[in-house]
Amino acid sequence: MFRYTKSMIKRGILFLCAATVPHFGLAASFGNLMLLGDSMTGGAGSAPYAYRQDLAIQFVAGNHSFTNVGPLSEGQFPAVPSVESRHAGFGGWSTAMLLNGNGNPNNKLSNWLTTYSPNTIVWSSGHNDIWDILFNTADWNETAIYNFNTIVVPRFRQTVQTIFNYNSSTKLVIAAPAKMLPNGTTYRLPYSQAMRNALSDISTEWSTNGYDVTFVDWWTATSEVPGVHFGPDNVHWNAAGANLAANLVYDGLNAVPEPSTLLLLGVPALALAKRRSRAKGQK
Repeated sequence: MFRYTKSMIKRGILFLCAATVPHFGLAASFGNLMLLGDSMTGGAGSAPYAYRQDLAIQFVAGNHSFTNVGPLSEGQFPAVPSVESRHAGFGGWSTAMLLNGNGNPNNKLSNWLTTYSPNTIVWSSGHNDIWDILFNTADWNETAIYNFNTIVVPRFRQTVQTIFNYNSSTKLVIAAPAKMLPNGTTYRLPYSQAMRNALSDISTEWSTNGYDVTFVDWWTATSEVPGVHFGPDNVHWNAAGANLAANLVYDGLNAVPEPSTLLLLGVPALALAKRRSRAKGQK
């Protein structure tokens, strides 16, 4: 019967630690970082950089290695002059526009992936897709729900597929939309909740299949009280909302694996130590 020696266990533990250090936020490297989406990423109103500047502040404070990449830039962040504000957050764009270039086939997601080679992507879109499903209804009813499931959800799936078709090792954070407050309507809040649920399901599907996908729940975290996280339009971030979004994204990027995940990582670590010990004995 084979027994694990103390030295083998030690090597296994060291291997496990080396494999999991980035997940504990210890100066993890995110490489080329693309922040992808609409104006909730690009910025508007009292939060002209959306959550991007607050996220950069946390990255710098945590000594993380990263380079913002993307087709858009407003120069250096005022609060973090060492970091350029490059991104792919296009105000007014739907998910379909991110995929097809909004009339410019050379300015779409698949081209950006090739041009900027992102290692890490934080993606949130769908807010503007609402106008593509309410073309024959002004309420969140059966027609709107059908349109959502047959038009918007396939776009979400295509976005994730496009990202992993380019690089299956991409670290992807999917941020659920923030709450879209009613603002005199009956459809904005349930629509944003439907987006949240669909993106959560898609995240689970891909992560279950071994892809590095983390779901960040902006929807649940944001308040329905006007003025708490949103500006006067009840849609775009105010300063507090942008900071909340950045905190959630930062935590998602540095998420600690569940205990079961750590156990799964530990088994191969000990097995590797066992194989190396045997190989050493045969030399």
